[in-house]
Amino acid sequence: MARRRGTEKPVETLRSSWTSNADLEETLASMFHREETVPGDKLAPQSPDKLAPTPPAKLAGTPVKVTGVQADNMAGLLYRTMDGLVVDAKCIRPFEAAQNGHTHSEHLVYTTMWRMLGGAGATTDSREGILPMRQIAGRASLSVRNLRRVLHSLVEKLAVDVTEYEDKTKSIPRRYRVWGPRAVVERRRRAGYTHVYRSRNLITLAGPRDNLAGTDQSS
Repeated sequence: MARRRGTEKPVETLRSSWTSNADLEETLASMFHREETVPGDKLAPQSPDKLAPTPPAKLAGTPVKVTGVQADNMAGLLYRTMDGLVVDAKCIRPFEAAQNGHTHSEHLVYTTMWRMLGGAGATTDSREGILPMRQIAGRASLSVRNLRRVLHSLVEKLAVDVTEYEDKTKSIPRRYRVWGPRAVVERRRRAGYTHVYRSRNLITLAGPRDNLAGTDQSS
């Protein structure tokens, strides 16, 4: 195909504009020059040290056993249970009667022993006497194994005292002192336990943490 006359190539046009070697260098520099980034045109990558930390997801509130240093960081009045569990005030409630701090089995054994020790000359503050364990279990419809556990809890909750342990060599059962309902409440409050803590089927005594150390639990 014949070339069209009068049509010049781009190179020939550039050649016609060059008057010196400086023009040639300027043209070549413009052809291979990379475009510089304009400040603010694109966001520069941010340093990891300047990135704001992502806040952790909030956890749903669940009962937690708090001890040691963590307990000091909790806000508000704190209470400590007989088991050493530190709980917030919203987890407990005050009690007005002895049975408020008892489970069903504990109160059944407590009332059974109170009635078994009743009689002439018995005081209203407490009743004391020897009670065979199998006899208590039969009256309360409990096994001896469960009765041992319940009696241990009643002693810890200041409702029952063991004044004399059994003598197996002489077949002598234990001697108990069962405190009356009003006396139980007073003994617990004197020991610093002014509230009860419920967790499922468990019921235990609790009181202000600062009031439990060095308290007198005697009658």
